[in-house]
Amino acid sequence: MGIFIRWGWLLGISLLAPISLPAGGAQFLIPQIRSRKSSDPFLTTRDTALRASPLKKAPVLRSVPSGTPLTILKYWQESDGQVWTYVHVLYEHNFNINSVRNGWLDIDA
Repeated sequence: MGIFIRWGWLLGISLLAPISLPAGGAQFLIPQIRSRKSSDPFLTTRDTALRASPLKKAPVLRSVPSGTPLTILKYWQESDGQVWTYVHVLYEHNFNINSVRNGWLDIDA
């Protein structure tokens, strides 16, 4: 009977010991939460148009591809609830010095 207790204890230790080892899996890493700072730029999530004024009929100054960083300068809400933002485009891959960098974006579109 003593041999079963001894082997049972050895088996129990051998099953639980790897938990504390690095390859055993007991490493609980808490992911760092990255919060956005107010100075961080926003990124466009889809291709959109930069307009001359906050109207659907306003002429398009240029197109802004998705992933373009921009800074929001001000907000404007129409009487029907549509929200527009006046933005400054910070950088773009095919950036031209003469291209327009400020304009209105339709948030609801």
